[in-house]
Amino acid sequence: MMTKRKQKLEKYLKELNQFNWHHPEAYDDELKTQPIKNYQDYYLAQVALILVNNYLLSIEQVAGMINRPVATVYRLVQRYDQEFENLGKLKEKIENGKDW
Repeated sequence: MMTKRKQKLEKYLKELNQFNWHHPEAYDDELKTQPIKNYQDYYLAQVALILVNNYLLSIEQVAGMINRPVATVYRLVQRYDQEFENLGKLKEKIENGKDW
């Protein structure tokens, strides 16, 4: 036996699914937005990658420099590829970027 709450939930889910089916552009726009945390992780990863690859620092040293746990720095370094040649280019992107 279904409760009223579960029936309402199923009804809303059907309506949402129909809306997404008939208006895929609204759903697509929602996917393009990313929380600010993703940008912070990205830029922290870029700093870490530059320090590891260009300055040959260990992940432990980088973690101490950017005040993050070693596991977090390791995860970020594994998740992203280095996209900037040096810290100067990264600084330019951050100052001139539209992500913030």
